[in-house]
Amino acid sequence: MKGKRQGISGKGGWQMKRAVVLVALAVLAASVLAGCAALTGRRSVDVVSYVVSYGRGIILTSTDGKTWMVRHSGTVVPIAAVAYGRETFVAVGARGTVVTGSRDGTTWSSRPSGVTSDLWAIQFARGIFVAVGSAGTVITSSDGYTWTKGATLTPYDLRNIAYGRDNFVTIGAMGAIFNSRDGVNWTRGAPEYTEHLYGLFYAKGTFVAVGENGRIMTSPDGETWTARPSGTKEFLSAVTYGNERFVVVGRYGTILTSPDAMSWTAVKSGSESWLAAAIYAGKKFIVVGSDGTVLTSPDGTSWSPKL
Repeated sequence: MKGKRQGISGKGGWQMKRAVVLVALAVLAASVLAGCAALTGRRSVDVVSYVVSYGRGIILTSTDGKTWMVRHSGTVVPIAAVAYGRETFVAVGARGTVVTGSRDGTTWSSRPSGVTSDLWAIQFARGIFVAVGSAGTVITSSDGYTWTKGATLTPYDLRNIAYGRDNFVTIGAMGAIFNSRDGVNWTRGAPEYTEHLYGLFYAKGTFVAVGENGRIMTSPDGETWTARPSGTKEFLSAVTYGNERFVVVGRYGTILTSPDAMSWTAVKSGSESWLAAAIYAGKKFIVVGSDGTVLTSPDGTSWSPKL
């Protein structure tokens, strides 16, 4: 089923020793969040663990990505994204949903967010959780339990958020890009383009934003942006980085790779599905999309339809 965006979303880790443990939150949901998909994560030298949400708030956890345990999230609505901070998982979703999870991902509870807008993405940095969503919604929390609604940034959706170079960056519909040093006070960047932006990632000293009509933009600081030729007009859903390579995925099986985020090369995915999310973890790229599509690659160039 082409065009219907379903996929994986997530971010976080636990048992921090020398690095943060990988956590991936998979959202394979319909309903009001049928258009949401993102997957991010962090690597650890110690262990790889996973947290997965499926359908109506069902959460699965695994320490090896093979054996899974069902957990109750405290909600029955689809979850869009998850972050980890202060030894707590925080997941966000439809209708202002916020749920928090224990540091091992086994126990979850619903929390009041103070908003009813759909929440699409969440980031933890500088000691604060920042979640963004529909109608320019921004909410913040120091602990994941008590939330404060910030100023409405735009009448349009904010679809993703990242942190780098001491700067929060959120992107969304109509080319919206906002910056904040503290997650509370925001400044809008110059709207050079009107394409909807969906994917956002920070790595190798560079923010990379992607969206409709093959749009790829890069920035060293989240404030000054440069358009990069992608070689495609397909909708680009997500971007990630690993193994010295950026990978962008999108509609009709589109996968682009780049060593520097400036020059991009299309590679064959072997799929025509809408690829909605991407992550690098466990020494491989993992991409998911519509129709239950899962692709993996050790290098971002050669792809296989299996884990």
